Amino acid sequence: MILIWGDRDDGPVTSVLAKLDPDKTLLVDQSAYARLQGELRLDDGHADGWLRVDCRTIAVEELTGFYLRPYSTAASFDSHRLLDVTVAVDGILLNLAEVLPPTTAVVNKPSAMATNDSKPTQAALIASFGFPVPETIVTTDADVAVAFWEQHGDVIYKSTSGVRSIAKRFTDAHRARLSNIANCPTQFQAFVPGDDHRVHVVGDEVFATRIVSEATDYRYASLTGDERAMTTVTLPNDVATRCITMARALDLLLAGIDLRCTPDGTWYCFEVNTSPAFSWFESHTGQPIATAIASLLGRGHG
Repeated sequence: MILIWGDRDDGPVTSVLAKLDPDKTLLVDQSAYARLQGELRLDDGHADGWLRVDCRTIAVEELTGFYLRPYSTAASFDSHRLLDVTVAVDGILLNLAEVLPPTTAVVNKPSAMATNDSKPTQAALIASFGFPVPETIVTTDADVAVAFWEQHGDVIYKSTSGVRSIAKRFTDAHRARLSNIANCPTQFQAFVPGDDHRVHVVGDEVFATRIVSEATDYRYASLTGDERAMTTVTLPNDVATRCITMARALDLLLAGIDLRCTPDGTWYCFEVNTSPAFSWFESHTGQPIATAIASLLGRGHG
């Protein structure tokens, strides 16, 4: 049996559900918690009980897989009572993900996903696996930011948290706005030339996409009027192995790894996304990422 937790209309959730046997799958839809019933007993390293949505019931001890991709807030609920219920259910399911046995494929445990909450901390972890990372500073000091920019000549700035932000190039026009960073620690990185690669690791499988674009942040190429080309590629064996090793060491059964290959063939790593929106890449390339995730959830982890 497989448990899915998230928004039914979220691309990755929709993609995985489409690859699963509906008779062996229970979706806990964040927008429909009122339909959820259950009784769970959660202890350190042990979980049992049952969950029911409408007429479908699953026993926790029968779970082979749990895919969780919840939104972190319930802002759409106006009722304080519903909000309280939502917070309580979220907490129970997060705890369930942590205490399921090692034989259950949890994609991914909340404790493992926490590595993406601080990009500077994660960069240090990435470097320990042999990937070079761009020279980086995090600062609230405008003078430090300007000195870093003058040192490197071409600099990117973005947020330090796991919340999605648009990476942009720092220019002379930004000097007037630098006072804003006094209350918002901001990450500045030396620009690395080359082609972007998004690598999705699912267990021991690797799906790599090469992205060619003049946009600073290829995800938002349309906003700047830039072209974007996305193609499936095969990584060099050592790079693919490093990606699998890194995901495994971070306890991630699913990871979205952002690489850039420079003109001289050096592979930089920027980030390991712990809950990647893989369906966007899948739709552009046809890679069977959702199928691989569904297979992993069905056979368990061991």
